[in-house]
Amino acid sequence: MSLLAWNCRGLAKPRTVRFLKEIIQQVRPNLIFFSEILVKQNKVEEVCRSINYAGCRTVEVQGHSGGLALFWKNEGGVDIKDVGRHYIDFEVVNDQIGRWRYTRFYGCPERDRRRESWDILKELAGRSMLPWCIIGDFNDIMYAEEKRGVHNRARSLMEGFVSTVNDCGLVDLGYVGELFMWERFRGKSN
Repeated sequence: MSLLAWNCRGLAKPRTVRFLKEIIQQVRPNLIFFSEILVKQNKVEEVCRSINYAGCRTVEVQGHSGGLALFWKNEGGVDIKDVGRHYIDFEVVNDQIGRWRYTRFYGCPERDRRRESWDILKELAGRSMLPWCIIGDFNDIMYAEEKRGVHNRARSLMEGFVSTVNDCGLVDLGYVGELFMWERFRGKSN
């Protein structure tokens, strides 16, 4: 079972679709998660068909931000459990790993709505006893080193997110690649 998670910012652009096809040839993912797709459902379905995936599920874009999509390769391989404004929650059965639960999550970007994201995570955590993998853009950080810029992240927000992660029984698996998305455009590599 392989998966690809992508913060996409404009899924239906022709160059994005060409790039996606190249990645699919290399990685051959069974599942593809997208966040910040910034396009309507009919365009997402068009992209899904153009790359020959069996199914897709979307969370519509809200104004000029957000939107989620999940593509899956095998018909019947995904059992969608719930879809909300900030998540797609589903189960996958696989010969190698058995039944697992996955959630694609996009946290509230507004600072004053972070607790809303935490409450959603806690509510999702209580829904199943299956092994759970949650992937996404939480719009939150656990450690001060995960942010650069003039304004420091409020300690209370980091503590609240860490507490939520712990309450949900989640483990941060870490990240490989550029720590900050904008660094790849400056020629910096880790």
